[in-house]
Amino acid sequence: MGTPRSQFFAALSVPSFVDETIAPQIFPAAQPHWLKDLESRGIVYRSSRDPEREHRINPVFRRVLQDKYLAPAPERFRELHERCARLEMANGSSFRA
Repeated sequence: MGTPRSQFFAALSVPSFVDETIAPQIFPAAQPHWLKDLESRGIVYRSSRDPEREHRINPVFRRVLQDKYLAPAPERFRELHERCARLEMANGSSFRA
């Protein structure tokens, strides 16, 4: 499925918004600097709802990642959606699947 970074990036494409503290729960092997690196490249940006904590992935890249990395593995895609839904229920509005 690709390198750990590409797997992290693909996992990040599932939620609409992600709190930076929740990213490791979506992809446990995530390195703290990966999200900041994606932000510096303009692929991930801070949301206007909570710019201190929330990020959003560029919608075009989001679709490409889902199609390339997650669509060929529907069980992984489904598992990520379920994990995101559980996190949303547990964490309220700071996370939306």
